[in-house]
Amino acid sequence: MSPRRDARPAARRRAVALPVALWAACLAAAASPAAASRLAPDPGRTYEAAYFYALACLAGDQGAPADQAALLARAQVDDPDSLLLARDRARTLMTMGRSREAAAVLAAALRTHPGDEALRHRLAGLYQALGDHDRARALFLRPGGGDPKDPSSLRALAALDLEDGDNAAAARHLRALGPALRPDDRELLGLALQRQGRWGDARAQYLKVLAVDPRRDAVWAQLSGGDAAAGDTPAARADLESGVRASPRSPVLWDQLGRLLYADKDYAGADRAFGTLAHLDPGDAHVLLFRGLSRLKENRLAPAEADFRAACRIEPKDPDAMEALALTLVLERHYAAAGDRLRAVLRLNPQSVQAWEELAFVDGRLHGSVAAAKLLGRALRAVPGDRDLMLLLAAADQEAGRVSDEIAVLKKALGLKEDPDARFELAAALDAQGHFHRSETELLRVVAEAPRDAEALNYLGYSWAERGERLPQAEALIRRALAVDPRNPYYLDSLGWVLHRLGRDAQARTPLEDAALRLKGSRDTSDAVVFDHLAAVEKDLGDRQAAVKARAEASAIRSRARRASRRRKSAGKG
Repeated sequence: MSPRRDARPAARRRAVALPVALWAACLAAAASPAAASRLAPDPGRTYEAAYFYALACLAGDQGAPADQAALLARAQVDDPDSLLLARDRARTLMTMGRSREAAAVLAAALRTHPGDEALRHRLAGLYQALGDHDRARALFLRPGGGDPKDPSSLRALAALDLEDGDNAAAARHLRALGPALRPDDRELLGLALQRQGRWGDARAQYLKVLAVDPRRDAVWAQLSGGDAAAGDTPAARADLESGVRASPRSPVLWDQLGRLLYADKDYAGADRAFGTLAHLDPGDAHVLLFRGLSRLKENRLAPAEADFRAACRIEPKDPDAMEALALTLVLERHYAAAGDRLRAVLRLNPQSVQAWEELAFVDGRLHGSVAAAKLLGRALRAVPGDRDLMLLLAAADQEAGRVSDEIAVLKKALGLKEDPDARFELAAALDAQGHFHRSETELLRVVAEAPRDAEALNYLGYSWAERGERLPQAEALIRRALAVDPRNPYYLDSLGWVLHRLGRDAQARTPLEDAALRLKGSRDTSDAVVFDHLAAVEKDLGDRQAAVKARAEASAIRSRARRASRRRKSAGKG
């Protein structure tokens, strides 16, 4: 047999060879020192301790921690000063969940060996795990309770302070290190100062660390995160760019840089950052997902689709990658393929509201609003009471011409929870059914509860203007809407129209011309009304040429809208 086959100490090899009966007898001896002296082959106490230690090792090998702990305790009777026995016994007690007994064993050993710093730190960690922070702290304080002078104790106290959330004390203990302050200590000092809201001081500490060791990725990340939290995005970006120059293969820094650039809407920069990450780790599906999202924001649909497909190949059941791919396919008007992906997402997660919403859009494109409404009914059975799905169902019913169904859905939504958006949609549906006075009641409630709801303010003001009712109040509501959104062409049109109805055509012309300028070339048939209004005002002001020009643009918009509608229907069939 090779002499290297069994490298265990000789005492353990002898223990393994002991017959089971002898081991059982020795276990009994652990409880009886007198009997143990008869069993031990040598009367010397040191040999007896080694003998019981060997038996404890055998018990550990046999998966008997309770017996192991008992034998180690017996060995300590013969060698009470042994650190090896104390540590092994404490470790065995901890594996049994008897941490307080383990702490008592280590505390006794520390009284015998007060200069053993490793033992002191181990006991402090155990006290900390037990939630006894006062005892942990007392291990490092001076006898009178004052702060210690030695660096090891100061560092231990600072670590306890940080865990307890006493950041001021942590900073005090770390500063007390003086010339012994190491980069690791300075990093913790920066963290303690940052947690106190002293970002300028914390930043200075982080920069001192990086001046000594610029390859500390975690410090660059902390520095950038602090600058971002302070609202200094350019500084946060500069931090990370410096970090990746110092550590060009750091996935942590490239990832943080990519996310920062994406949040800052620098999608090309985010694309490059995530591209570097993808080069470092081509198999990371989430990196491909984020790069694809950046490319999607750049409107680079084909590269984005390639990234999402690659992410799906790596993680075939990742719903985020599947939804992103489906969205790209929708934007590319590949509706059938997008629908297949979204149904796969819903098989994995039937409660995904976003997937239901996107699939309803796809079904609407492929099969019409009735099919979309039917699908949303299924969605609400999967996610009962979801506000967004209920509003979408109401919109689908409206598009399908089922106004009564729309009203029923909106009333149900409002019965679950008050919602200004749902109430506004209910008002619009009632108006569409010819129940303006009921609609008016709902709109007045919306603007009372949400006084800056520009859409509701404009809707009610324009409705009064169209009906020739309460014109001064209508003007006031529309001007409130414009105060919220001063460049909205529809609100400008409403203002021009109510001024026209009030007989103030000279004042009406300017907002109507502004609205027309913003909507020129539109393909939305509803926008033609703005030019109809402008034509009416120009006619009343005596400018027949301007009126003809406005009517021509209204006609052109309606023509473009019809052609666009035919193209959409054709694309939907594909």
